[in-house]
Amino acid sequence: MPDVHDLAAAEAALRHAMLTSDLAELDALIHPALLFVLADGTAVDKQADLDAHRSAMVRMTKLDPSGQTIEVHGSAAVVTVVMAAAGMFGGVEFEGNFRYLRFWSKTDVGWRVVGGSVSVASN
Repeated sequence: MPDVHDLAAAEAALRHAMLTSDLAELDALIHPALLFVLADGTAVDKQADLDAHRSAMVRMTKLDPSGQTIEVHGSAAVVTVVMAAAGMFGGVEFEGNFRYLRFWSKTDVGWRVVGGSVSVASN
């Protein structure tokens, strides 16, 4: 199960990069064709995601995962995880449980997030 272990490590690296707004690491982990749907329904691409961290529009202070599932389908994978998350978004503090759905693609340089979404978790 090397791919599952690689994806778990990539998810951990992504969480760390989000918490530290590490633009170089985020750039390396996010596929150029990213399409991510935010909790309010807004769809963002890679540049918008990186710009949000660069400008401090997004600042994550807590990302504690639970209930993570990783399903590998050849060169694609689906990850779901509930995050106890906190931080600032657009100058407004938030805290709560959020369900992330991420689609990963295995590329010649490793696993990269190509799509996903986040929504408020009811549990």
